[in-house]
Amino acid sequence: MTKKMGIMMTLASVFLLMFACSGQDSVGLLKKYEVTYNSHNVDNIMALIADDASFILDNRALNGKAAIRSLAEYDSVLDVQLEFRNMSTEGDSVLFDVREINEWLRLAGIDEYHYRRCVAVFEDGLIKRIEAKTTEETLADIGKVFQEMAEWIPDSLAFEINDLLQSGYSARSAERWKVILQQWQKDRMK
Repeated sequence: MTKKMGIMMTLASVFLLMFACSGQDSVGLLKKYEVTYNSHNVDNIMALIADDASFILDNRALNGKAAIRSLAEYDSVLDVQLEFRNMSTEGDSVLFDVREINEWLRLAGIDEYHYRRCVAVFEDGLIKRIEAKTTEETLADIGKVFQEMAEWIPDSLAFEINDLLQSGYSARSAERWKVILQQWQKDRMK
């Protein structure tokens, strides 16, 4: 009887440990995603994403791996660096805040981009969904940049900037944004 009781206690302990660590697994997966994203190895990033994943960034949905790959390629060109903060678990989800720096922001004169109370949902060890909302302060900073750029835009770039704003994410659009922001920055210094 004591041997059975010992086995039962061991099994109960294992199940309790697995339950207690399940949140840690999700946090660990999110930390792995953060490190991998910051490495800019797009193939490795995509290995962490479910085929039918969705990223919802300020109510703009990117559905499926192809759309998410385009964002990763865009962010790679802009040397995006993410820092996940204040992580906590809730079921199969991790709640967290994000601090982002990148080349676009640097050229625009913005120190950091912030998302608050993001949600990452995991399924079978892969990211199934990420939802992120930009903070009001960051939206105001970005708004000021676009307002200044709207006053500056030379006729020769008006169509291209409009196209970039509507075309979405790609490595090509990131490269083009860098060139336009460098031109804007140069013209502002005159």
